[in-house]
Amino acid sequence: MALQKRYKIALETKLDQLWHQGFCIIDRWELASWFNKERITNVVWREILENWQEIYDLEPNECPLEVIKCDSTTTPQTFVIIQAKRRKTMNSMAE
Repeated sequence: MALQKRYKIALETKLDQLWHQGFCIIDRWELASWFNKERITNVVWREILENWQEIYDLEPNECPLEVIKCDSTTTPQTFVIIQAKRRKTMNSMAE
């Protein structure tokens, strides 16, 4: 199932935050609600990526995203989505 129409603005707001800040945090319950799914599958992530590319008129791989799953439990889960090009390691910053 695709993103529910009533949540399109919520996703766009998160993607705006991602664009301007370089990261955003999305909780599992948000994704489950937005996509009306029990399981967060590759289809959900693919649609988020497609929305990202469409909103900002990006070519595939022009501004790649990475997802960090912050806990190993089934629920609740928190995901941090970051723009890969803005990622730095702490080691490189400490030099």
